[in-house]
Amino acid sequence: MRQRNGGFILLQMLAFLVMTCVVLTSLTLIYNGLISMMLRHNIQKEGFETAQLEMSKLERSPRSIGETREESAGFEIETKITQSAALAGMNKLEVIVYEKGKNRPLVNLVRYE
Repeated sequence: MRQRNGGFILLQMLAFLVMTCVVLTSLTLIYNGLISMMLRHNIQKEGFETAQLEMSKLERSPRSIGETREESAGFEIETKITQSAALAGMNKLEVIVYEKGKNRPLVNLVRYE
């Protein structure tokens, strides 16, 4: 009779350890996901602030039609000034911010003047 209880307790301990490992692994994955989501949000926020600053610089400076591309603090900034085909006599100011080494735009600001 005692041997059965000993085996049952061992089985309970094993089940407890397996469930604990599953719970801890799940919590670790959730924590890593939240941290990466917060870091991505911070990058997007910095990119948007960079695009706003660049747009304000573009508005204040004398400008001519054309494109420029420069690097700044982890971002690649592309500015374009074109004549709008849809709106006659209007210029289209566009600021596109990329993360360094990536082809997908992080922020794209457009303004017509």
